[in-house]
Amino acid sequence: MLRGALIGGISGALTGSLHNVGGTLALDAANVAGHGVIGGATNVAMGGKFQDGFLSGALAAATAKTGLTDPNTDVGRSLGFAGRTAIASIAGGTASVIGGGKFANGAMTGAMTHMLNAEAAKKLKVGAYADGAANGNHTNAFKHRSELGAGKNTFGFSSLRTLIDGLMPFKNIDSLDIHGHGFPEYLATGDPNTRIYEEGYSTLAGRIAGGDISVAKNGKITIFACNQDTPVTELSNINSNAKYFAAMLNYHGRGDIIVTAANGHVSPNVIGPEKYAHVYDGGKRFTSYQYGKEIGHSNKLNYAR
Repeated sequence: MLRGALIGGISGALTGSLHNVGGTLALDAANVAGHGVIGGATNVAMGGKFQDGFLSGALAAATAKTGLTDPNTDVGRSLGFAGRTAIASIAGGTASVIGGGKFANGAMTGAMTHMLNAEAAKKLKVGAYADGAANGNHTNAFKHRSELGAGKNTFGFSSLRTLIDGLMPFKNIDSLDIHGHGFPEYLATGDPNTRIYEEGYSTLAGRIAGGDISVAKNGKITIFACNQDTPVTELSNINSNAKYFAAMLNYHGRGDIIVTAANGHVSPNVIGPEKYAHVYDGGKRFTSYQYGKEIGHSNKLNYAR
């Protein structure tokens, strides 16, 4: 048993190094092959055949690429930990049988590969939506968009105070989405008396830097609201809310956090099948900032990215 635990630990450390390998066809193939090699070596160490472990490890990794065993996708979240692990185990066992080995050995390799990789790489996504009374039916749309990205980790806020209070229970947030109406001067909460102006973003940056709001290294904060990257006047040198927020995070030592927002109108604001937020104004876009500098842009974003 001790031998198996030691081998499993070494295997987990090796496969863990492959967490961030992927994103293109070639890198995805390298990820699958890498898991196969490690699975094969692990199976040999346990007294089995290399090809059985290779097929089990590779198929478990390939299955993760479908999203079925990925805890960061909608379908993966819906299956839960037990469901995701069962699918990875079945895939590993099936691969082992195809290769002429035992189902039980392959199932164990598939489950181990999954738990030490996909589950270990699980990211915490949180969604916050403006639910003040003045938003009316748009509140439901904001909530719907928030749930598309964060599932059950979603809450409503009607002021900076309730936004901060809602975020404080979460630990090590990887991705935070904020939904609401926006104007160049402020983020609307749905309560005309509690809008979030530039100083509010400064307060939020300070609470994050101070640890009251726990955001992971290189975490992402995306503001799905209109004009949060629009200067107060197009001809002024005044920063947009998003750019100011990123600058304040950088000032407080958390410039690693990526802030993304739009300099135009963000749609849709109705409940429907659309899973992307668009900036429809000509020449407008979402822009991302890190360490106070622009790092990329897009005219649409997937809520469930």
